[in-house]
Amino acid sequence: MGPTFLSQLEQVLMRWPDLRMQPQENASAVELCGTLDFTAIHAGSPEIADAYELSIQFPIEFPKGLPQVREIGGRVPKTFHTNPDGTLCLGTDFRLKMIARQASGAVAYLERVVVSYLYSYSHLIQFGRLPYGDLSHGDQGEIEDLLSYFEVNQVTIAAELLKATQGIGAPLSLHFPCPCGSKVPLSSCHGAKIGKLREALSREELSILWMALATKVEGGRRLNRLSLLNSSVLIASREVDFARLYYMQRNRPGWKQRPAK
Repeated sequence: MGPTFLSQLEQVLMRWPDLRMQPQENASAVELCGTLDFTAIHAGSPEIADAYELSIQFPIEFPKGLPQVREIGGRVPKTFHTNPDGTLCLGTDFRLKMIARQASGAVAYLERVVVSYLYSYSHLIQFGRLPYGDLSHGDQGEIEDLLSYFEVNQVTIAAELLKATQGIGAPLSLHFPCPCGSKVPLSSCHGAKIGKLREALSREELSILWMALATKVEGGRRLNRLSLLNSSVLIASREVDFARLYYMQRNRPGWKQRPAK
């Protein structure tokens, strides 16, 4: 358990003194249990002060690993954004990883993610509606959040933008017209959002996200990513060397680079 992780835990316990560390056999995480109180406000919604009883499993590899949070006071029903294992569904995987790795620490992550979740539920109970947008569960929610992140309304466009995070032909791709249809270079359009994804997520995480979305486009229609490969080449591992695949395709007989328009 490194000093950076310990200092972050100390800051969490200072911010929420009613949380306590619990002994456990799992050496890869630390469990915090107790009351997490907050006073929060959202634009267009009233200020809410509330408190919940939580169990927070904090992985020692945070922010690479994400905390697992359970509401143990019996207030939040399983029907409200709760995973099958009883943990709170705090957001999509890619969004939570971005927040964790760009936040200034564990306190900032809990305030932005956990407090936001609890505020939304308190708002629902008090006023009968959520204070902000709601995502679907499962894969559909992941797609909706990607569309929101890229600010596009077509899954095929989001998939093409995700493809740009893979670094396939990266020196050229930023000069191509942005897939969103803006007719300006990718670097001047969605390039910044792609850059933030690259900074926050590993190459493997991005490739998994990209390939998962690709299989869902229009009922599993093959995307341009598959045109990079011969029909005899099979993606069988998460640790795909995309630069090598690009090189293989480039040197295939009859291959031509599509020029920028």
